[in-house]
Amino acid sequence: MAEKTQAPEKSWKAPLGIVLDVIVRDGKILLLNRKGEVFRGLWGFPGGKIEFGEGLKEAALREALEETGVECEFVALRGVASEIVKPENPDAPEQDKHFLLFICSLKPKSLATSHSVEGEIEWFDLDKLPEKMVPSDKLLVTEFTGESKHVVPSHSIFLRQSGQDYFIESFHG
Repeated sequence: MAEKTQAPEKSWKAPLGIVLDVIVRDGKILLLNRKGEVFRGLWGFPGGKIEFGEGLKEAALREALEETGVECEFVALRGVASEIVKPENPDAPEQDKHFLLFICSLKPKSLATSHSVEGEIEWFDLDKLPEKMVPSDKLLVTEFTGESKHVVPSHSIFLRQSGQDYFIESFHG
């Protein structure tokens, strides 16, 4: 009997969904000095991974509270960006990182912050940003805090599958 061979498994690479929280109040923006693997030692927006089953607004508010201790109101989705981070050495074993960034505008309920395991938190004047900043975040500060009032509609859609059919269970705009 011939031996059965299996096709090699395909490697699934997909961008990681990330919310970036643009939290501005009284001409100041809240930034985080990252301690994690990616962007270590650089100032950037609070934010993080969207958890499975979580809506965009819920993820943005959760990440703001977890990383800064600041309770916020969701204002709007301001934009979406695809960001690819390539390693310094193209032959290095680490892979490119691909993020799908959802840039969210949040309104803080207070200026008080709390300790974060993610890094140092500080309010900066919009015209006095730190020098050591995530390059893409610095670009996005200018894009999404200036006169431009980008607003991208965001919706949460929940479907239910029944056999081969799909039905809308809920739709929130």
